[in-house]
Amino acid sequence: MQEGELFKQWLENNKGLKRESAKDVLSRARRVEKIDVNLDVPFEEIIVTLNNNDNFNNINKNVKRQIKRAIKLYKEFIEEYQLVN
Repeated sequence: MQEGELFKQWLENNKGLKRESAKDVLSRARRVEKIDVNLDVPFEEIIVTLNNNDNFNNINKNVKRQIKRAIKLYKEFIEEYQLVN
């Protein structure tokens, strides 16, 4: 995730997250990439891929929810980022 620092700043500035919370969201989004999921596809497709992944299915339910939220926020960030640039 090349734009990780921009994403973190966006979370702080646009979503009102505190620095530590923004770092946690960034960490969750990066965790998805480590599972080898392409974040450039639609959100629904990412969720289907994750739900079919053994590594993801072995994660705690609360962490799964946080990961899904992080993906949703990342997709929103990318959408806004592309509109600006």
